[in-house]
Amino acid sequence: MSSVARRALLGFVQFQVALAGSLFLPAGTWNYGAAWAYWLLFGTVMLATTLYFLRHDPGFVERRLSVGPGAEKRKSQQYIQAIAGVLTRAMYVVAALDYRFG
Repeated sequence: MSSVARRALLGFVQFQVALAGSLFLPAGTWNYGAAWAYWLLFGTVMLATTLYFLRHDPGFVERRLSVGPGAEKRKSQQYIQAIAGVLTRAMYVVAALDYRFG
């Protein structure tokens, strides 16, 4: 397995763990059907896309491994990326809290 593939698959696993934490920890239960459906569907599509591009355009995958605020050169883009990351995580946490507290 190439180093690009290894890094991409490690990133996939790390993202899936973080996503599961954002969905299930605030919900306070594993019995959250909508979260399971979303987590599995999103993970399946993400894995299929990653494997496709690893096979057909590994250079694209390598370029996309650098994401987030640290990958941006301009300060304004770093702020936008940071805010987008926080808001995306908040979206999952708020949905889980809504499930937990009704």
